[in-house]
Amino acid sequence: MSSNWPVSKIEAIDPFPFHGMVYRILPSTSYRLDPRDGRPHINMPPGYLLGVISANPGTYHGYAAHPAGALWDIGRADPETTPEIEAAGGRSLGRRLVSLSSFHPARIGDRTVQVQVYAVQSAGMLQLLWQLGTGGAAVMFAEYNVSTSFGINWATIRTESSLGLASAVAASPSYSLRALDTSPDGARRLFGVTLAGNAASNGWATSMVGLIEVQLSAHPETGELQASAELIRTAVDLLGTYTRSASGVARSLVTIVQGYPTCRLRYEAQEIPGQITGTDGSSIISRTRTNYVVGALYDAGAPGGIRYLTVNYVETDERSASHSKADWDWQMPDSEDEACVAWPGGAPPEPPRIQSSAHHYRFDLTLRCGDHEVSGWIDNAVTRSASAPGTGGTISKVSESVRTASGGFEQVVTGTESTGWDTITAYDNSDFDPAAVYLPQAVWRSSGPLISLVTRRSWLSIAVFGDYYTGGVGEKADCWWHPLLTPAGAVGGIVKHPIIRVGAGTTPDFRYDAAYNPMTGEAIRDCDVPGWRVEGYI
Repeated sequence: MSSNWPVSKIEAIDPFPFHGMVYRILPSTSYRLDPRDGRPHINMPPGYLLGVISANPGTYHGYAAHPAGALWDIGRADPETTPEIEAAGGRSLGRRLVSLSSFHPARIGDRTVQVQVYAVQSAGMLQLLWQLGTGGAAVMFAEYNVSTSFGINWATIRTESSLGLASAVAASPSYSLRALDTSPDGARRLFGVTLAGNAASNGWATSMVGLIEVQLSAHPETGELQASAELIRTAVDLLGTYTRSASGVARSLVTIVQGYPTCRLRYEAQEIPGQITGTDGSSIISRTRTNYVVGALYDAGAPGGIRYLTVNYVETDERSASHSKADWDWQMPDSEDEACVAWPGGAPPEPPRIQSSAHHYRFDLTLRCGDHEVSGWIDNAVTRSASAPGTGGTISKVSESVRTASGGFEQVVTGTESTGWDTITAYDNSDFDPAAVYLPQAVWRSSGPLISLVTRRSWLSIAVFGDYYTGGVGEKADCWWHPLLTPAGAVGGIVKHPIIRVGAGTTPDFRYDAAYNPMTGEAIRDCDVPGWRVEGYI
């Protein structure tokens, strides 16, 4: 088996001996290198970005910085760093960082080859194939029945919704492979089987329902490349545990006619048979998901040799309302006839209606990697006082919203409204099936402040915005950057630092520039170096 990888590119000699953290000082487009060892920063020398796909389609691991790169290490000793390289700010290494995708180098025996591993869905089967470089023949080496292999029954599966009520999924989506990690020699690789399509409307479209390990090796007789695959986790292991509780009571004002001698109308809040909404009552919905797997990395110290990046969240939505109206002397008593008769000149003014309501929303988000965790939350407590002066009068409301979030965000918003009475829905938990599989929503929520999961291949974080939707595309919004959760631990504290919106619409879409270096365990975020844009480690 011949090598299709240039030796000088990846093996004993490092042809681009510059390593550290690459950044730009905005608004400059020039790349700078921080060697991260106390030496002065330098401009990236000529050759940076050579070999990346956009510049040179024939190669896949050109010298570029990586925010979540993979370690390539086949045990080579570090080449000698010459005085010239040292003086130029460089350092020769026998290992390097590479991007991780379907294309990746692999050390098979004494050869280094470029191997693509990918999947094709056909006739209800997810087929795994490998291919040498870009011109080799594709070889199928494993296949999985999408209806049975991953523990997903599309006839019964459900999805979360914002208030916990669920609906069945209309149709089965397609599946794809996502590269998660690789061994340093590229011979073992982890892939997530993800649900593809409808991502804009269904957050579950990026959920993993399978975890496959691919092993590349040399055939014992011919020495030619061969591959095998093992499905080591399915949906029940990866989607975590989802629970929901919901309860409530809804009441409406009922008119009680009082005859002689009071001749009044009395109003009382009562439950109405068959009615699930009202202007009086209370409700609460709570949703919890634990151990939702969003990433996986090789780690010899973890059970089974794999470390999982997981997400836990708890969402609570609680509402209450009290609605009243004073008694109304709708007629006057006639003692002679012992009857109620109309008031001369019409009835007296109808009394005002009054409603007091409260809405408390909270979302708690916790990220875990081994013994390390990062957490964040948003909270919004709203109170309203509404009244109408009588028959035909306009409803007026005075509201106060106390908005808080992890990192110290706090805001009190008061206002007036002229809308209808708040309503309460009498939720119950009858449609929740604890035995069913519930696909997660996208992990972000907004209620005043906005909180969003930030995920890359090898690290996670949390972004909290006080007012994400005010600005437009390309504008900055205040953000509370939470620590970066990496395999080496949680890095940094909560820092308030502006962030740029890059997409329109209600779904959060923003730049969160940060990087993790698996060679050193170091991590850094834009907010740690104000004025810089972190490109990654090289």
